[in-house]
Amino acid sequence: MPDSRGLRGHPGPPGSRHAHVNLNALAYAADLLLPVIDLGQEKAFTPAGAHRWLAHLLVAVGWDFATTVAAGVTRGLERQ
Repeated sequence: MPDSRGLRGHPGPPGSRHAHVNLNALAYAADLLLPVIDLGQEKAFTPAGAHRWLAHLLVAVGWDFATTVAAGVTRGLERQ
């Protein structure tokens, strides 16, 4: 069931030390925006309703940002 933030928490596997992950909004947003780094927040929470579209938008913006940075680094290395 979604909480007030529109996210559903997923319990960890039975017997694990980290059976419940607390939502850290900054870490969750960073986890969505940074496609290469896994902070564990994206897997622990599932957005619901309009928040799902916002999460998809953040992932797309993150990939666009990563592609832009990679292109900039590549162009900078070509000049040297």
